[in-house]
Amino acid sequence: GMKVSESWMLEGRRNAGMSVVQHTRPGAECDSDLFHCDRATLVRVARLDDVLGMDAEPVCLAKMDVEGLELQVIRGALETLRSRTIRALHLEWWPPHLIAQGE
Repeated sequence: GMKVSESWMLEGRRNAGMSVVQHTRPGAECDSDLFHCDRATLVRVARLDDVLGMDAEPVCLAKMDVEGLELQVIRGALETLRSRTIRALHLEWWPPHLIAQGE
């Protein structure tokens, strides 16, 4: 069955597109200059392989903009990518975000 977990989403203070998802509830370490730390939202997360499944219809294009979690998303989509269910993948990434996520 599908493995679902929970994480926390923080909305960017000056740019909602700069929102991030983290695995732990934000605490004192949260940078309130960058994020609305007091409005962290609990969200459900699941691997793309589990969401799409083995019998998925082909996807022409998938866009990924996940603020430093690109490698985690790719790891959770290995079977989908190997099977070429997603025909084209467009991703935005910025090395400082990867470093901040420990990648």
